[in-house]
Amino acid sequence: MRRILTWARRSPRRLAEIGLGIGYGCLLASLPACGGSHEAGDDVRAFVVALPTADDVLVEVPEVQTDAASLEAAGAGRSRRALVGEPATFYTHSYYQAKEINGLAASVIDILDEIASYPPTTFTGTVAVWGPFSEPFEPNEFKVTVAKNEASALHFGWKIAGRHKSGVADFATLARGSFEPDSADGDQRNGRGWMFIDFGRIHELEQSNEGAGDIRYRFTRTDAAVHVKAIYQGPDEEGQPATVAYGFGANAAGDGFILFGLSADIHSGEDGANGANDDGGAGARDAKEDLLIRTRWRAEGGGRSDVVARGGDLMLDEALVSQCWSETFVSTYESMAINGSLIGEEGDETSCALDSPELPDATELPSVDDVTDPFSSTSL
Repeated sequence: MRRILTWARRSPRRLAEIGLGIGYGCLLASLPACGGSHEAGDDVRAFVVALPTADDVLVEVPEVQTDAASLEAAGAGRSRRALVGEPATFYTHSYYQAKEINGLAASVIDILDEIASYPPTTFTGTVAVWGPFSEPFEPNEFKVTVAKNEASALHFGWKIAGRHKSGVADFATLARGSFEPDSADGDQRNGRGWMFIDFGRIHELEQSNEGAGDIRYRFTRTDAAVHVKAIYQGPDEEGQPATVAYGFGANAAGDGFILFGLSADIHSGEDGANGANDDGGAGARDAKEDLLIRTRWRAEGGGRSDVVARGGDLMLDEALVSQCWSETFVSTYESMAINGSLIGEEGDETSCALDSPELPDATELPSVDDVTDPFSSTSL
């Protein structure tokens, strides 16, 4: 959980500054002067619409306790099952996973949002370019390019590129993606999009950036909902190679879900069968289990997590856990079954905002192929 907590304590604006080394305020020094709106004209609207937004790739989780300290005090990082009437632990896990995913993409999304409020520096009818832009004392400069391609299916490719202002090196692509609109003219948000962020390239350009690895997104947007798949590949908090897959989405009403895996000790050192205490003695159940968690919520905050746990102290057994919570994220119902046999239940399941369990399955998590941009070789 350390990496989760580290990301969660950084605000999205701070993440944007860390991510690409670009400050805000009058960020686009080479574009029209700051102040007021400079929306792009109709001729480039489809190019702007092709850029991903926060609604496309960021997880919007309900939030009452808005600061990390409050959530940490409510159980963040503690893996024991919460009791009914106490803070809902699985919601807390899901909250921080969402914060981590959002942190990884926030810098790119903030820059693209800023870009979208200005007309391009150059526009040919098929290619729009913003920049190069930079702050006065920033050593690096950046540009954003969006290109229209109709060679196969109509799609738009985009990229953020950066280089040192000396010009001794070519622009290097830091993030890129594509958008395939549903409409023939591309002038709407509905469609399929892909995004790739190269943290290694960002680190090469901005040495103070600590990022490594990369993350890929695929999103599908309709009038009714958005559904996102993402995979991070790179070092984990201990520096070991890791691949982490996520699925998340929301409907127009604000109801949403997130699906992810997590290693955690669901027993938190509770006594083993031989009566050992929780000081780590013989029989203490302190091994980490592999958890697959599906968390769903209503727009007002109430929700439910359904969890499949294997390995660790469970050994060959499989645990199925459900937990519901209220709008204040207090647990209202919990149950656990081992190998299909109910071994514990507390609270009233009719109190759940979502009364039916939806157990997660590992096959629902995306593979690298699922999130690979099919237009990456032709977009730009």
